[in-house]
This record gives sequence, structure tokens and C-alpha cells, in this order.
Amino acid sequence: MTKNIKTGKFIKVMNLLAGFSLITSAIFITACENDTLPGAGSIEDTTPPKAAFTYSSDPEDQKKIVFTNQSESATDFTWDFGDGNTSDEENPSNTYGAFGNYDVTVMATDKLGIESDTTITISVVEGPYQPVLKESGFEGDGDTGDGRDPWRSKSWTESGNSWPDENSVFGISGSPVSFGDQAAKLEAQPDNPRQGYQEFVVEADQNYDLSFWYTMKDDSSDPWATVSIVGVTENGPISSAVEAKAGIIASVTINDTSDPSTYVQQRLAFNSGENTTVAIYFWNDGNVETRLDEFSIDIAPDGAIPPSVSFSSEQSDINYLSYTFTNASVDATSYEWDFGDGNTSTEVSPTHVYAEAGNYTVKLTAKNDAGLSADFSITFDLHSPVTSDFSYAEGADIYTIDFTDESTTAASVAWDFGDGFSYSTTDVNATVTHVYNGGPGFYTVTLTAISSTGFENEKSTTLAIGVPKVLGGDFEDTETGDDRDFWRPNDYSGDEITGDTPYGGSSDGAFQLYNGTDTDSKTRGAKIDGSKCANADGSTPDTDTRYAYQEMDLNPGSEYYLEFSYNNADGTVVAGEILDGHFADGSNALAASLDGSSLVELQGTVSNGEISGGSDSPQWRTIRGKFTAPVSGEVSIWMWAHGGKSYYDNIKILPAAIVDAD
Repeated sequence: MTKNIKTGKFIKVMNLLAGFSLITSAIFITACENDTLPGAGSIEDTTPPKAAFTYSSDPEDQKKIVFTNQSESATDFTWDFGDGNTSDEENPSNTYGAFGNYDVTVMATDKLGIESDTTITISVVEGPYQPVLKESGFEGDGDTGDGRDPWRSKSWTESGNSWPDENSVFGISGSPVSFGDQAAKLEAQPDNPRQGYQEFVVEADQNYDLSFWYTMKDDSSDPWATVSIVGVTENGPISSAVEAKAGIIASVTINDTSDPSTYVQQRLAFNSGENTTVAIYFWNDGNVETRLDEFSIDIAPDGAIPPSVSFSSEQSDINYLSYTFTNASVDATSYEWDFGDGNTSTEVSPTHVYAEAGNYTVKLTAKNDAGLSADFSITFDLHSPVTSDFSYAEGADIYTIDFTDESTTAASVAWDFGDGFSYSTTDVNATVTHVYNGGPGFYTVTLTAISSTGFENEKSTTLAIGVPKVLGGDFEDTETGDDRDFWRPNDYSGDEITGDTPYGGSSDGAFQLYNGTDTDSKTRGAKIDGSKCANADGSTPDTDTRYAYQEMDLNPGSEYYLEFSYNNADGTVVAGEILDGHFADGSNALAASLDGSSLVELQGTVSNGEISGGSDSPQWRTIRGKFTAPVSGEVSIWMWAHGGKSYYDNIKILPAAIVDAD
């Protein structure tokens, strides 16, 4: 079953989640403000209370309803449960005398006596317990408003992931989506794979149907993502990705790339067994960009459930024609493999040696004790593997670069130096010297390594030739694994860093590569959460304020431009400064920013800068400003934000001669 993407706004209101929309708008308004509630006689109350709540039944007593308070800017609560019972608890529960519909009201009040109320008609029904998923469509109804709050590991906090081996939480996509305005996105980033995890209550020994929609790009040689159900009661507490995978009681591997512009619906049936708490756990290894949306769970009819079928494959390092297939099926007792070349097997996890390179579809059919079967297949191109890699160093002058081919198992390589010149050779692992006669600029160098069977692998790097290099300026992962290695937060002293990170890493970066090439998808960038913002003058309201600092040496007396891209909402600012000198202590750098001695200060808003990519609002913009390097040549980049969640990317220092010549 397929469904075309809906680009228009569609808001799906579910009774169990009613009230969430009442709390969304204030999140960003107060992001950088003091959260202390006003007292009597204070200034005008700009954050009046807003009442909201959700509810769910107790699986052991379906007449008992548990209420979760979602009200904002309130300190006192009065509940009317619609059956004559009341409460003043923040998160109460109520046991009803009979099944039926009840009008439940919560009155939320702040210290100024200002009130807000909301009423929801709830249904107290008899029958199998109906699980409730939070943020099932990733629309941003939770505490931070970004659609990911309930989808983190159980004890996740904003300071980082709690599981020692946990992947980063998934990104949020604005397009394409299947419903509403947002979807979950697993990035195509092998060095930063993503995942989602949410626990919820079920009834023991009950059949359920999980449904979701997904779309997957078609640019990967090994496209897949897994959506699973983890038995938390039987296997928990779950405190790592390893434990989550070991506790899987049902799963489905998705790999349909036939039409990346169309969402496909997928279902997964499971029995809860002895579990009263389970979790949805989805992930891939960063191999392909995957979007997921609109999760739902329904009570399924009684009866046997087919097995969950899945497997992975691994090519031998010794013989590229040999593959090992690892069976990951759940609740199956017999297996039949079809390797796509006329050979079969009934082993659980077989190894198969193909006769030649080619395109093969491998299919696994699994059967359980109830006689029910299911199958799963993957198609892959069997080739001799090859990995492209290279290093480079400055040669006789700044325009001469020595490139060294470090590819493995390549039969030949092809160089593209990014300036219109290319070079192919069968002399692999050799050093090639190239002179850039086009003058200063950014050049993207690509090395394509080709195997003995024609399989190709590429590596690309953008070089700043004759241009000052801002390390980690594109916020992509580096050889050290983190672009933040090049940026210091404000709480540094010498080489010692004791405070917060300089920014949060984000997959919602600019729609341009560092060399200015437009791209259809977001790159990585830096994020400043609203709670980490500076004051309007750049000073710090608390110790958690995020600043990014990097030292550079420029040609004394020469003119340059500071340039960066940014994305922020109306009323917020992304600021970039060039400080005069290097600073051994972060407090001195902050003082230099505040004393007006900056060589240039840029404040990017929605009303200035040049639009530089993205169709979502607000759009990415680019801003630049000229400055003259001091006599010492020593300068420092200083980045910060004010007013609410903001993003920045592609920070550059450009010689004025390049910019002014355009």
C-alpha cells in the first residue's frame, strides 16, 4: 500500500492527545527568558497559564484513569473528573464506578491568580488495553516542541544520551512528510547513525498491530532500516542499544527504495507475551536516508501471528564472492534460503560462495510452529570491494598540492581536482602533484577508486587554496570524530575546558556545501538551543550559555570578510564576531566581545542576510562583513545567539580580493 506525500498542512487531532496544541506556542517565546513566575505587583504577565493534559487507562484496572498534566506556567491545579470526584494534585488518577464517557476538566492557576481551563471527553471502556503512543507523528507537541521528546532512551536528558552505546536520536524532517508538518529522519551518516526509542504500556498476552509509513532514498548500495518491538518487562530495564536489540520480540526490516518521493505503509504484528511494557525501537547504521511517520498501534484479533523475518549480509574480507547471511528472525522454527543464483539452504545462518560477480536477490522464508510463514528479501550488487581514500599536503607553495592515493584494493583511480582538471591512472597508491593556477578559492577534490569488477567508491574533500582555513567551519565530522574539537566554549582556560560544549551538533545545517555548491538536502551544522542563548548584548545570563571560539592567524593589514550562514526565527539573532587577538582565557574573549573592540560584528536576522537555501520557513541566509587584520595578524572567531533556538553553518574567512572581484 502506498500513499502520495501531502505537502499541505494537515493536523490530525486524536482524542487521547487533545490539549497538546495548547502548549506549543509558548516554548520558543520563553526559550531565552527567565523562567521565574511573576509575583503580585510585578510587571504585566506575559506568560499566563495554559491548561492541557493527556490520559491513559491502567492496564490492570481499566476503570482507573491516569492523568498527565501538560499545563504551562501554572502552579496550582483543580481537577473535576466528571463523576463527582475532584483533586488538586498535579498528576492525579481516578477510578470510575462504571464504564462510559466523562467530561474531565482541569483548571490551571498561576501565582497571580490567572486561570486557564480545558475540558476533554474521555472514554472509559472495557476490553483489551489500547496502548497510547506519544508524538506518533513527530509534530512537536512535547516539552521542547521538536517532535522527539518521547522517542529517546528512557533516562535521556538534554545534556546527552544516557545509553553508553546509544546512537544519536533521529533528526526532524519538514519535507517530505506523510501527514502534518514533520517526520522522523534517519540520516545517511555512517559515522553518526540515528535511532528512536519509546516505551509504552500494553496488556500481557495480547495481539497488536503496529503500523507506520516510511520513505527511503535510492542512493545506497545497502539500504535498510529496522523497526522493532522490545519486550521491556521481560528484558528490562533497557539501558543500552545492545540490551534493546537482545530484547526484541518482533521486528520488520524495511528496504523499499522504488520511489523515494512516495511514502509506503508497513505493518508489524506482535504478541506482547508476558510484557506489560514494551518499546518501539527503530534504527539503521547510517547507510541510507530514511524518513518515518505516523506510527499507530491497534488491538489485533486473537490467533497465531506470523514470524518476524529479517537478516543481514556480510561480504568476506578474503574472498569477495563469499557472503555470510545472519538470521535475525523472531518466533521462527524453520528456514528456507534462496540465494538468487539457483542455490538454496535450510541452515539458520548460512554462508554462500557465488560463482561470479553480478546482481542477486536473496530471499529468506521463515515458518513458525503454528505453520504460519513470512519472507524477506534483499537485492545487492556483488563486486570486488574497494575503498577510496587520500591525503594531501602543501607542496612548493600554497597553490601546489601533493595528493597521495591511499585507496585499498583499487585496480585504477580517477582524480578530479575541482578546477576543471582530472587525471586517471592504474598506478594506484601513488602521489600526484597538482598546481592550482586559478588563484585563491575553494576547490572540491574527488578521488574515485575502481575495483577489478568495476565497482566504484568516491571520497571528496573541499580544499581552501590560498584562503584562510576555518577548522570545522562546515561542522562535518572530522578525522577526530567531532568538529567541536576545533571550537572552544567560553569556559576554557588555556587548554583546559571545564564548561559546556560550544554548540550542539545538528543534522539541520545549511543546504549548501562549504564550497558554495547547492544541495537538495541539509548538511550538518551547529545548533544553539533557546535555553543556551546569550543576552541581547552578547553577555551571558548563566554558565550554560554557548559561545564558539577559534583562533586564526591572518596576513597583517590585509582585508578579509567574515561570512557565515544561519537559520533562525523572527526576533532571534545569530551573531558572529572577529576579535582582535588571541585569548588564553574564555572570560577575556567574552570581555573583548563586550567592550566594543571587535574588528567586525555581524548579527544575522530574518530581515538581513541573503537567502541561501531551503524551502522551509525560516530559510537559510548568508551574511558577510569586511574587516582589516591587525598588525599582529592574530584574530579570533566568536559565535553566539540570542532570542531562541538558532542554527549556523559554513563559517569562512575570505580574502577581500576574492569577494570584491565578484
